[in-house]
Amino acid sequence: MLISKPLTISLALGAGIITAILGLEILMQLLPVKNGRDFAANNISQPVIRGTATSIVEPIDWKFSQTYRRRVNNYGFVDDRDYKSNSAPVVVIGDSYIQSAMLPYPDTLQGKLSSKMGTKVPVYSFGTPIYPLSGYLGTAEYTDRQFKPKAYIFLLTKGDLIDSLNPQDGTYFLDSPNGKLKFKNAKINYGKTLINKSALYRYVYQQIYFSADKIFAAFTRNSTSKSIPTIGKYAQVSSRLLDLFAEKTKVTPQNTIFIIDSDRSSMYDRSKPDREELSAFKRIGIQRGYRVVDTEDLFRDYYRRTRKKLDFLPTDSHWNAPANQLVLDRIYPLLVDILGK
Repeated sequence: MLISKPLTISLALGAGIITAILGLEILMQLLPVKNGRDFAANNISQPVIRGTATSIVEPIDWKFSQTYRRRVNNYGFVDDRDYKSNSAPVVVIGDSYIQSAMLPYPDTLQGKLSSKMGTKVPVYSFGTPIYPLSGYLGTAEYTDRQFKPKAYIFLLTKGDLIDSLNPQDGTYFLDSPNGKLKFKNAKINYGKTLINKSALYRYVYQQIYFSADKIFAAFTRNSTSKSIPTIGKYAQVSSRLLDLFAEKTKVTPQNTIFIIDSDRSSMYDRSKPDREELSAFKRIGIQRGYRVVDTEDLFRDYYRRTRKKLDFLPTDSHWNAPANQLVLDRIYPLLVDILGK
């Protein structure tokens, strides 16, 4: 049986593509591609996602110019120390900015705070990537039951309010700015687990955020995403979630510090900062009597004086060691005041 020339060319081209992909996969398996992001299933009785790996690998950029391997502790969080139940710690809660897998532990906010505190009070960190403010509510619930914290430190970044309206696996969310609090269980997705074994896929996702989820979403007509077009609705979300913190957790104005991120990109290119979302939370938080530390002026002043960046941009927007030191110096007196009461 003769095979037509176009078919022969197509088969050869397909074989070449498959060979190239396999070759890239083998290469990526040998390189320190980001991994260790496997999480356990959770539900409303345990409203925080915990890791199942014993360590994670985090390269800073596509060239692997700097790579860190961080330990996952006995409770499934990226922290150099193991945690003990009912130990009355200071808890530091946030998303990947708190997880800080791209830094050695001593350079993270919690690492620096732990060093500063010494043996006075333990410092435990709970950084869960992609969690919004509504997700931090579940984390606070979890820490209340497990550890009985003396103080809470939260880091809010851009998107933490708007994403609180979007159902995400393993988090609380609001069905409207003033609406009901709901929870979406995080189930083990065996398809995702399988595709995440590909180092090539993880590398592509890390660099351009191309994921299988986006392919599936493109074929989904009914989007669950909700927009917040006005600053008034940012304020509504802030008020509603702070009400829920008071109702469901031990978080109070007397024992809590909220840190809010700056628009660092606008510092570097001198563009107008995008501050509506976090400024709305700042205003509501201060009205409620919370200690709110805004890093905008703090970071701008540092950059104006030194011309040194406070992150890894343009490859990574997470805070670097100098940023964490600046924030530590600002919040430490506030924390001492809380613990002294």
